[in-house]
Amino acid sequence: MRAKKTNTIYTGIEIGSGSIKVVMGEFDEGDIIRVAGLADVPSMRVLKGEITDNDIVHEQLVQALNRAEKMAKRDVKDVYLAINTGTMASVNSIGACPASGPNQTIAPKDVAHALSNARAYVLPPDKTEVNTIDRRLLLDGHREVVNPVHQVAKKVAADIHLMYGRYNSIENACLLVERTMGYSALDACFSIVAAAFAVLSKEDMAQGTLVVDIGAGTTNYILFHGIGVFHSGQVTVGTDHIANDLAIGLEIPMVKARGIVKTLDRFGASAVMTPDGDERPVKIAVPGMKTRTIPASVIELVAEERLKELFDIILEDLNRQSALPRMPNGVMLTGGGALIKGVDELAHRVFQLPVRAGIPRDVFCIDDVASSPAFATPIGLLRWAKFLEKIEDGEKKTVTDKILQDVTTFFGKLFGGLRNALRW
Repeated sequence: MRAKKTNTIYTGIEIGSGSIKVVMGEFDEGDIIRVAGLADVPSMRVLKGEITDNDIVHEQLVQALNRAEKMAKRDVKDVYLAINTGTMASVNSIGACPASGPNQTIAPKDVAHALSNARAYVLPPDKTEVNTIDRRLLLDGHREVVNPVHQVAKKVAADIHLMYGRYNSIENACLLVERTMGYSALDACFSIVAAAFAVLSKEDMAQGTLVVDIGAGTTNYILFHGIGVFHSGQVTVGTDHIANDLAIGLEIPMVKARGIVKTLDRFGASAVMTPDGDERPVKIAVPGMKTRTIPASVIELVAEERLKELFDIILEDLNRQSALPRMPNGVMLTGGGALIKGVDELAHRVFQLPVRAGIPRDVFCIDDVASSPAFATPIGLLRWAKFLEKIEDGEKKTVTDKILQDVTTFFGKLFGGLRNALRW
């Protein structure tokens, strides 16, 4: 068991399709993250979360780490990695155990056995587990409870949510970090789990909140509800798809198109079509090319159609899971795509729920950069690190602080999925 530490500097690494982000930070009293160093370096050889050139990405990661260390004036040590390959998927597994307590009540060991049976789910050989989180606890197959112990029932069932990806892709990311650092990351988690940890309070998790992280190459989403995660998913569509459509349609370089997407407001455009879009001219200036003037509606049409398509895909998946009634707390948007002007309004139209930007909570940074939705994942990795440490130290902690002390050790194994799977 890891000894308790004070003033530990944790480091979160996110290798994304748009950029590589590194955040170094420690926890003050009151669970506030004090950011010591951070860096954001463009990634040029990551496509839909997949590393296509290890040598180039290695150089970019070294650059990001050096910048963060220089700002922090300290060396990187305890590293945690966000897994965001374009191969992520999820599955639910249920395990049951008959009641063994007096007067046909559920005993703590029954819950542990049910969880163990649920964990027996076998993935295909080319897949590997990243995170497994409790989903629901059921009595007699239908009644959902937070704490089944001492309740009368014939059996208790544990419904867990397992997030996994292609082994080769995940191992490649882990080995890249090991090659760069000279040692392995202490742990890793699906990037959307980290993003959710950054922006959601325990109340947000319990009440039912969907977090949608819009990246450059992929969009990930996760629904926390009740005692854990009800559903998660990935769509291999991101802001680069909007930029690619603009690059082709306007015959401009991809770099310029990405810049337009990131700064729609500067071009007088939005992710939602505006009534006067045809009347508002936008100048497109590219070095070596003649400056052109186009209506803002041209840009808005591309952005709206792509983003609406993305949100419709997520909504359809949520409907298949009967998940909408479980998200009364609405939607939080994170990632670089959350900064696109009008994206919250468009998401509200699709989901018909309150939508807001996911701002990392309780973070102190000199220039407030870390408080951007774009930094939710690396900031969340620091909270993930602290969370794992609390579990290993034997504290009564789960996602919502409501799971029993008697099964805490078991949950610690559930959350630390990659350690065993990838030789950690």
